[in-house]
Amino acid sequence: METLIINQKNNKLKQEQRWQEWIRKKIDFYISTNKWDRVSIIKFHSWLENFDDIGKKYALAILNHFIYYSEVEVKQLCKNVIKKVIFKDQLLNTEESNDFHCSDKMLNNELENRIQETLIAPLLSEGNPTESGNYIAREYTTTGLIKQEQVIRPDEIITRIQQRSCKRILFVDDFLGTNVQLTNFWNNENIPIGIGNKKKSLIMISNQYPTVNFEYVSLVATEYGLENIQERVPGLKVYYCEKLTNEYRIFNEKSIFFEDQNDRINCKNYLENLCNNKNIPIYGVHGLDFAIAFYHGAPNSCLPIFWKSSRNWEPLFSRRM
Repeated sequence: METLIINQKNNKLKQEQRWQEWIRKKIDFYISTNKWDRVSIIKFHSWLENFDDIGKKYALAILNHFIYYSEVEVKQLCKNVIKKVIFKDQLLNTEESNDFHCSDKMLNNELENRIQETLIAPLLSEGNPTESGNYIAREYTTTGLIKQEQVIRPDEIITRIQQRSCKRILFVDDFLGTNVQLTNFWNNENIPIGIGNKKKSLIMISNQYPTVNFEYVSLVATEYGLENIQERVPGLKVYYCEKLTNEYRIFNEKSIFFEDQNDRINCKNYLENLCNNKNIPIYGVHGLDFAIAFYHGAPNSCLPIFWKSSRNWEPLFSRRM
């Protein structure tokens, strides 16, 4: 009986070792094929050295379901936003009005007309452009669908509306983790409007110009961030390209990261102790616990163990470019 128990333990240990080796090889493959661009093999293995043998098991379990958007994938998301999200209804209406016998040329003309009526602006943080908002605004111009002159600063909005150069103002960002930043941005009464030294909130501007659509789109949004969002930003239409449900939160009871609830609890306890000893926060902003990064940086809703840099902690991803 004792021999049987020992053999079972050895078999389980071998299975865990094979599983860990499989994940290591998978991540190595992602990096070597540029699926995870901006990450090197050396950086990956240096990050793993932050953990002891027990910790490596948990670190690899999280990496197994980590969501990473490469430069190619970010550009594709920007295209999808334009073609499949923002103007989806207009294109559908065109097809319906033509009994679904539209040519590609007809649909492309409709799309181009709607795009020409649109101006893009980055999300602001405390009155300043966020790095990700600015970056994504520029990224839209690389799709070939948006012209450089269509990307404006928020303080140009009223002037451009008065010039009758748009029917739609589209605010862009890469990630909606919480709705705090967007809520503050929309309701902040200290945003300069470029006329004299006056300042107004965007909700006031949208009320002043009801014929212009004010819209916001994030490449990726979380279920947490989307809760009650329309109540917090009245007058602003909110879109997203991809949505992360709470199952993608690492320590959620329905987390996809762990098959066994005990593993989830043990991982949480382990990381709490480790982060306390390393003097880094265990959770991201608002206590969020996502495992996501873009090639231009990781959002602060992602666990800090992935992006925090200090004398005693090697990050895997950059916080921002």
